[in-house]
Parts: sequence; C-alpha cells; structure tokens
Amino acid sequence: MGRYFKSCSLSKQEHKVLDGLIASDGSIVWSSDYTCRFTCACKHSEFLRLIEKYLPSLKFGNLIHNKNGSYFLSSNSYLELNSLRNRWYPNDKKILPIDFQLTPEALLFWHLGDGHKRKNGGIVLGTYGYTMEDQMRIVKLLSELGFHCGMKKSSGHYYTVVIHSKSLKDFGTYISKCGIDIPNCYKYKFEGIPFGVF
Repeated sequence: MGRYFKSCSLSKQEHKVLDGLIASDGSIVWSSDYTCRFTCACKHSEFLRLIEKYLPSLKFGNLIHNKNGSYFLSSNSYLELNSLRNRWYPNDKKILPIDFQLTPEALLFWHLGDGHKRKNGGIVLGTYGYTMEDQMRIVKLLSELGFHCGMKKSSGHYYTVVIHSKSLKDFGTYISKCGIDIPNCYKYKFEGIPFGVF
C-alpha cells in the first residue's frame, strides 16, 4: 500500500504572506523525508491567529504555550511546502531566494514578524541571519520601490536594513495595499506611520 500525504493549494496571496513570514521569524522545516511544515513562535498569540487567518489553505494544530511565555504555531505537513523549503534553505542554510519579491504582503509580515521602529522614526528590518550580499539585495528591492533606505551596523559584525524616516508615508501607503489588519499587539510598530486602510 502506497504512502498518503496531505495536500494543499496555496493562493498567490498566501505565497506572498509566507514569503514575509519566512523572511522574518517563520520557518519551513522537514517533518519527514517527504513533507514539510510551517512553524512560527511569538510571544503574542494574537499574531499567530492572524497567520492562521491569512494562510487558510494550511491546517494548524493547537497553539503551544511554552514555559518561557511564548507561543508556538505549527501547520500540518504537506508535500507542497517542500519547494518552499528548497527555495529558502538550499544546503540547509536560509538565504533570500533569487526570485523573492517585496510585495505589500511580504513587507508587512516581515515588519510584523521581525521589524521595529527606531527612535528617530525610521524602520529596521531584522536581517541578522542574511549574508551581506542578500542584505544589499534587500536594500536594492526597497530602493526600487522608491524607499530611502540603507544598511546600518548593529553589534559586532552584524548589519540591519533601515528604511529612513522620510519614507514612512510611502511605507504605510505601500503595505496598506494588501488590506490586511494590523493586530492590536503590534500596533505600536506602526505609531506615526500614515497609511491608507488601517
């Protein structure tokens, strides 16, 4: 008797949401030799519920409340997630895929998952795990969208990608195009950012 594997059909929007999540703190991990699952940990259960809402093609188990106070979300295992694993983790190391696009959905979920506001009003995207080449590509993608941005040295040998304060209005206008609600737990990340639908 042959093996049976769960199947899913991700929409274009779900692919864009996943790109933003994986670019930040989400992961695609192997469940077996044949299937993968999406996982994400966060201190706010509200954010993980938002992820479930915008990834309707994936079925998720119950949230796990860890002893450190964070929550853990894991999807079922699917054959279709294998291509995402291979795209993001060639040689089992996370990279920025060559075909990655900074859609409104991807940029929004990247900021929600691993971004923060600077005291001077700019926005920092968490890019610590990426190579310098990948970070330069991120800056190029942001620049092509019309954002004033650059790289700033953080601690040690690490750099982060920064969207300058003069581009906050453009940032808000761009991410608002996807029409996705901002969860209450992360509204502080958007204070002072003028945007459309939110």
